[in-house]
Amino acid sequence: MKKIVLFWFSMLLLSNIYAQTSKCLVGDCDNGFGVYSWAEGDKYCGDWRGGYMDGYGTYKWSNGDKFSGEWANGKRNGQGIYTYADGTKKTGTWSNSVFQSETARTGCISGDCENGFGTYVWAFDTKWAGDKYIGYWKGGYISGQGKYYWSSGSCYNGEWSNNLRNGQGVNYYYDGTKDEGTFSNDKFVGASNVSYNNVTTTNNNSSGTSKCLVGDCDNGFGVYSWAEGDKYCGDWRGGYMDGYGTYKWSNGDKFSGEWANGKRNGQGIYTYADGTKKIGTWTNSVYQSETVRTGCISGDCENGYGTYVWAFDTKWAGDKYVGYWKGGYISGQGKYYWSSGSSYEGEWSNNMRNGRGINYYYDGTKEEGSFSEDKFIR
Repeated sequence: MKKIVLFWFSMLLLSNIYAQTSKCLVGDCDNGFGVYSWAEGDKYCGDWRGGYMDGYGTYKWSNGDKFSGEWANGKRNGQGIYTYADGTKKTGTWSNSVFQSETARTGCISGDCENGFGTYVWAFDTKWAGDKYIGYWKGGYISGQGKYYWSSGSCYNGEWSNNLRNGQGVNYYYDGTKDEGTFSNDKFVGASNVSYNNVTTTNNNSSGTSKCLVGDCDNGFGVYSWAEGDKYCGDWRGGYMDGYGTYKWSNGDKFSGEWANGKRNGQGIYTYADGTKKIGTWTNSVYQSETVRTGCISGDCENGYGTYVWAFDTKWAGDKYVGYWKGGYISGQGKYYWSSGSSYEGEWSNNMRNGRGINYYYDGTKEEGSFSEDKFIR
């Protein structure tokens, strides 16, 4: 009996030790940006969604290996660079943490990286290999609000000027520390009570008729309705429309596309109440050009993990899918955004919803459970 008690006491002690040494060191390791350290010595610094590594980030193993790149559902999905402890590197595209090919897109991969809002990935044969920036540009320089990911594992989110951190921002470091406040000429000069995110359009509204109808309108996917009759159905980050979604104005206008910091940033389709359409790229909610990228815009849309945007001259104009593919069909775990404003996240088979999932509808309702042959069954 004493041996049994001693055994369970030892197991409890080990469990407590593990829990104490595996933790989020800094930031938001559920829905945001954070640094997490595991008991065995591994560490991840990057984006999180729903408690999973999801977005862009750097993972370092205790054996010295490192991966900097794209993640989804806690696994390497998309492009990146894997550096082994001996210094050798493997660059390309991953699916479900399995290396697929050496195919990788670098340079300005979306938007306007000259004078607008764009995403830039530095070439893997440069000293900035694995770095990524998402934000505003001016004259080809990083200027304005933006987020920079270093392959070292650090990240800065805030104001820039001429490729330097200038203004309010927060810099997360791989060791679990951070500098938050004012930066000048790329150096931290002091803490400040001023928020580094100066965008004012959020889901905050004192009116009782403005509310989140369903989902997560802070850090996730949700449907929000404003008192004046406007409605948005899509991705949120930090209480801002951020990611992909559809906004409908009370006057009948509609925009389906990419958002950042509560404004139209990236490509999309704007449909006026009279049916006319404007297709192209936006920066800070201002239309820039007719330039758009459609088809498989990243990853592997045949047999792997990829992002596909349907052409704007088809009946699926404005739709987008992010997830797994098999034989050119949507199959596996993934998320589909309809330009109507609805979205489904869950299991797919042969282009149909099959398995467990959740479907959010623009009217604020949802269906969560099992789907079969594209129909909700329970």
